[in-house]
Amino acid sequence: MPSPFPPSSSLPSVHSSTEVDRRYGGESQAKDHAALSQLAATAQSLESLRQDFVASASHEFRTPLTVIASSVGILRDFGDSLDQERRRLHFERIQIAIQQITQLLDDMLMANAVTEETVDCNPQEIDIVAWYGDFVSELQQANKDRKIRLSIDATGPRIRAIDEALVRQILCNLFSNALKYSPPDTCISTVLTLDRTKLAINVSDQGWGIPHQEQKQIFQPFFRGSNTGHVAGLGLGLSMAQACAGKHAGVIRVDSAEGVGTNICFELSPPLTIRQLDGP
Repeated sequence: MPSPFPPSSSLPSVHSSTEVDRRYGGESQAKDHAALSQLAATAQSLESLRQDFVASASHEFRTPLTVIASSVGILRDFGDSLDQERRRLHFERIQIAIQQITQLLDDMLMANAVTEETVDCNPQEIDIVAWYGDFVSELQQANKDRKIRLSIDATGPRIRAIDEALVRQILCNLFSNALKYSPPDTCISTVLTLDRTKLAINVSDQGWGIPHQEQKQIFQPFFRGSNTGHVAGLGLGLSMAQACAGKHAGVIRVDSAEGVGTNICFELSPPLTIRQLDGP
């Protein structure tokens, strides 16, 4: 009588539980090892950024503090023998240094606030053409040794809803980079574009540009380009600008070529009014 069971050669192979455990255990260990390696690489990268930030921050604070200490020492020891103009110059140096320190602290606090998501967007309707014209005029007044050229292309409504504090923070960082990373005899150009579908502000310089291989990293906090070591900075500007733009439902786009210059576009689209934000 033939056997009711198929021959053993036709049966599917069955692995012992020990063999299955060994196989899946090995796969799990490989995945765990890969995950740990990735975490280690991330931690190493963050530690490198932290060290760079500490070094940059120390330098950034030390420079104005040195100026203050020097001018205070001169005024203390030789103030009586200095004429009025030289005393005024030393007080002016102290004031500028204090403003630099204050700006550094403000940038660090803003970066922390954005990271901790404690910054809100509170848009109000304003005449954006007049507001931006005033902003660029203030910027030009504060940087009298540089030329800032403003163009306006307005085919849409001038009244737009923006959070002035957030937008000012974004633009201050964009212009600060353009001024720092371009030769002093070159012009900074900015264009305000308004139509019915967008509000865009472009800031362009004729500076050193961003190396192509580094452009994906420029929005990381504390990142600084390899060709910017001779210029002071903390590497917070673009990361803060991007975070603030995100709070405003906006985007920042960068187009840069090393040795040619950089154009950065901040765009809000669609350009909402207060009535649109609040609903019908």
